[in-house]
Amino acid sequence: MVNTIRSLAKGASKRYYITAAPQCPFPDVYIGGALDNAFFDAVYVQFYNNYCETSVPSEFNFDTWDEWARTKSPNSDVKIYLGAPASSSAAGNGYVDAPTLAKIAQQAQKEYTSFGGVMLWDADAAYTNNRYDRAIKNALTGGTTISFSASPTLPLTTTTASSSTSLPELKLPFKDPRKTARVKRPQGFTLFQRDPAPTATPAKERIISPRFFRP
Repeated sequence: MVNTIRSLAKGASKRYYITAAPQCPFPDVYIGGALDNAFFDAVYVQFYNNYCETSVPSEFNFDTWDEWARTKSPNSDVKIYLGAPASSSAAGNGYVDAPTLAKIAQQAQKEYTSFGGVMLWDADAAYTNNRYDRAIKNALTGGTTISFSASPTLPLTTTTASSSTSLPELKLPFKDPRKTARVKRPQGFTLFQRDPAPTATPAKERIISPRFFRP
C-alpha cells in the first residue's frame, strides 16, 4: 500500500510525506514488515506504554531504531521521532517530566544521525501541562528556557478584553483511551444527557369565518 501511494504521488504538484507510528519493541509486530520494505519519510516511535519507554533508561532503545534507519530502511535518510506522553494522564506508563525528557532528547539529538525530533501525545495534554511542548522545543532549538512544574489538571481559560472565564474540566463517563497502547472506541456511553422531549400541547381549534367562503 505504501509503495502504491508513493507511485501515485510521483510527479504531483506538491510533495506527500508517508509516516508510521510503531511501538518501541523492535521489530514492531504490526508494521515491521512494511517498515523494512517500503519508503517512509519519518517514523514516530511510541516510547511509552512499553518496557522500552523513556522512563526506563536501561531499556530505552532509540539506538536500535537508529541502526534500523541507517542499515535496513529503504530510505537511508528516514527520520526517527521520539514519541512520548505529554502528561501523566496521557499514557498508562512512560511519562517523565519536561527536564528529564529534554535531556533524553538532547542526548539523542547529539548521538543519532536519524533523530528527527520529538512527537508528543497529544497536543491537548501538552498545552494543559504548562506548555510541556514549549519546554521540549526550547531544549532542542536553544530557545529561552522556561520554568516547569507539572500541572496536568490545569483548566483552560478564555480571555476577553474585560474578563477571564475558566472552563470546567470535562468529566468523561469512560476510561481515558490514551492510557492504553492501542486505542479502542468506547462502547455504550453518552457524553451528554438529552433533555426530555416537551409534552405536545393540543392546538386550539381555529374558527374560520364564513366570509372567507364563496357561496
